Amino acid sequence: MALEERLSVCTFDCPDTCSLSVGVDDGHIVKVRGSNAVPYTAGVICNKVARYTGDFVHGPQRLLYPLRRTGPKGSGEFARISWDAALDEIFERVGAVIDRWGPQAVMPLNYAGPHGLLAGDSMSLRFFHRLGATQLYRRALCGGVRSEAWAGTYGTAPGCPPEFAEHAKLNVVWGNNATATNLHLVRGIRRAKRAGGRLVVVDPLRTKIADQADLHLQLLPGTDVVLAWSLAAELERSGSLDDAFIAAHILGAEEFMARAREWPVARAAAVCGLEESQILTFAGWLAEAEPLVLSPGNGLERGRNGGSGIRAAIALPALLGKLGKGNGIVLAAGNAFPKTLARLQRPDLLPAGTRTLNINDIGRHLAEDDIDPPLRALFIYNHNPIVVHPDQNRMRRGLARDDVFTVGIELTMTESMTHCDLVLPAATHFEYSELYASYGHHWLQRAEPVIPPLGESLPNTEIFRRLAARFGFTDPCFKADDAELMDDAVDGADSRLGGIRPSELPTQRALQMGGPDGRPLSMFDNIFPATPSGKIELRSEALAERWGAAALLPSWREPEAAYPLRLISPASDKRISSTLGDLKASRNAPPLLMHPDDVASRGLTQDNQVRVWNERGEVVLRLAVTDAVRPGVVASEKGAWLMTSPTGQTISALVSADLKADLAEGACFNDTSVEVSRLRSEESRHHSLARQRQVAQTRPECMRHGVANRGDGRSAARLSDPEAGPIHGCVDQLDGHLGHFAKAQYRVAFPVARANAVGVEPHSLLERPAGPVDDAAFELVDGTIRVDHKTGIRRTPHANEADTLIDLDFGNDSGVRGHIFVAGEGDATAAPGADRQTCLPTADPRDMLDDRPRPRVGQYR
Repeated sequence: MALEERLSVCTFDCPDTCSLSVGVDDGHIVKVRGSNAVPYTAGVICNKVARYTGDFVHGPQRLLYPLRRTGPKGSGEFARISWDAALDEIFERVGAVIDRWGPQAVMPLNYAGPHGLLAGDSMSLRFFHRLGATQLYRRALCGGVRSEAWAGTYGTAPGCPPEFAEHAKLNVVWGNNATATNLHLVRGIRRAKRAGGRLVVVDPLRTKIADQADLHLQLLPGTDVVLAWSLAAELERSGSLDDAFIAAHILGAEEFMARAREWPVARAAAVCGLEESQILTFAGWLAEAEPLVLSPGNGLERGRNGGSGIRAAIALPALLGKLGKGNGIVLAAGNAFPKTLARLQRPDLLPAGTRTLNINDIGRHLAEDDIDPPLRALFIYNHNPIVVHPDQNRMRRGLARDDVFTVGIELTMTESMTHCDLVLPAATHFEYSELYASYGHHWLQRAEPVIPPLGESLPNTEIFRRLAARFGFTDPCFKADDAELMDDAVDGADSRLGGIRPSELPTQRALQMGGPDGRPLSMFDNIFPATPSGKIELRSEALAERWGAAALLPSWREPEAAYPLRLISPASDKRISSTLGDLKASRNAPPLLMHPDDVASRGLTQDNQVRVWNERGEVVLRLAVTDAVRPGVVASEKGAWLMTSPTGQTISALVSADLKADLAEGACFNDTSVEVSRLRSEESRHHSLARQRQVAQTRPECMRHGVANRGDGRSAARLSDPEAGPIHGCVDQLDGHLGHFAKAQYRVAFPVARANAVGVEPHSLLERPAGPVDDAAFELVDGTIRVDHKTGIRRTPHANEADTLIDLDFGNDSGVRGHIFVAGEGDATAAPGADRQTCLPTADPRDMLDDRPRPRVGQYR
């Protein structure tokens, strides 16, 4: 069948919301590139989406059928069931919870996996509102602090479009790892620099964008409010503030400046860990540059002073009178769209008095039963709480409770899904219609499916439609199809839609959300602050009412650190939070970045395996020595899965869930103190074995043995079984995790094409005696495990270890079940039976490094 190009949109949790052109061949996505439907993204997409979409959609990890847990929570042991059986069991068990505890013992635990208006929360919230379930304040996990800071200062108006960055004389990127998370903003900034503009980056980490900056202020984490106050005070001292603009358009300027004056440059520099000259240079550039564009990121919000830091930073352009005429702040793009969320989500269905819980507290509520009624039924969707929540170990304890009935809705068997009683297979965003209102630019997009749903997977909207029907909800709103939901999501009467229904917007062209004059939305050009006073509010009664009297003005809380190092967790260029964390590029833990001074004082060296620990947990990471972090600060990327860690913990285990930001009760990921120490050799051996157990446990039975892919609910035959037949070239990788094993036997099998070439029998077995395994036995090269045959494996004279498939048979005391198969560089397509469907999961063709013919991704689905 000929390759077809179909249009789509990227739904991942990223501000860029790129328009896509998807190459489809016989129902398989084989190529993804950018399209020009959104002029801002202009046909350019990130490497993650370009390289890994095929694996994400068609890989062996994809869930295709409803599953019921058959083993202990966390074991990953599931059996396939029908949709009817799953819906019946949910109805019965949730009904029993409601009969015993009431509807508020039920709660959705969801966040921002897909960012479409329908999959994000539409039919799902209608269902939970009608059920009377506990409500969840989700934004406290991420984004809520920033949103509240903006709303308290500028109201519900949007900031400027990111396109303004291209024409700025000064771009300020503050707490924004833009190269990893804001690709198209960076492209605009680079064009501005080529035209003579300057770039200032404020970030504790020397990120890639910081490497390109004219000035990088590498401040201590959480001191952003102090820096912004000091800049304001210096701008006042130099006579650079716009007094006329302040008098006409700002509320609370004098109170704000009274606090700012307490932070002269010398004092602020000492607290922030900066040179005085850096602050003075920054202030001078702010005063002279026009246009000025400020692009704050999520990094500012991830600490106890997060709301104050953002409020103080976004006050600076206002105090300078630099808003409009090309000046602006790239924030709150979601306010540009005429969204009608009340019509979409139907909060009117919710019984009065229903409680709302902070998402950051759910681990404690589950583990400690400290609320009445307790939580006894959860629906986890669009979310991977075990990986992304603070205080990971407490969340795991809570989800491990047998008396909490948990339903998961997912694309892949995440480590959170292994703790569910039932798992329902969700469709990817390529498999349903959707409407996209970006939170990073001002272009509205619609997408149609490019392939049908795989297996028995369903869109979130249809899953909750079926749940509503099974629960007997007969209101007409539960029968709305996806087109009707789109029309409910956006105000079709808005003039910018030109009379076109939201469900009929063209897919080949995005719609810009401009101002009444047809120009891009810009504060004080064609829109104005939408606060209670109609002014920019540096003193916010609204924030004080929502978050307490201390929120009236930005404030400063001294850090309280029990350990000497501050851990920060930047975004990865391989994942979107934890999404894509099970694919090959993310299977190894990210390193811990540490400054040479801190390394030397602890007697550490490059590539040491080190313990990163505090009272909440312990993570083992590889050490990377670098001055990209300053002394006293360490960094490791967020979103890695537990399977990457020998302790079964990632850096989220070290973060307090009880420490809250000054707005939105936000999570304080970058307000985490830790210590780092060398991993002793006996600990290394212990952790290596523990890592194998963790890999086996987090790679559930349905994935290890292909239940989901095979489709008949039975485990796949092992290679060592006589009935298994030829290998078929399909292997299940060990994720690059090899180390110490208690007892082991290794059989080496050669793919048939190479076997013929080197003169050995296909799949002939080579034995290694059981016994302890030396470290040096294994080497990891580009994701492929190489075996050092000097450790005792007998090899034939013509054997080429680069072409081996390794069958690892662990002893009973290793804690690893069954056999795990590791791909070498064999010719999978030449193996017997490669042209037919097999019960074993397919090898990822990218795991094989030579240039011989490959099986198509997902061929053996």
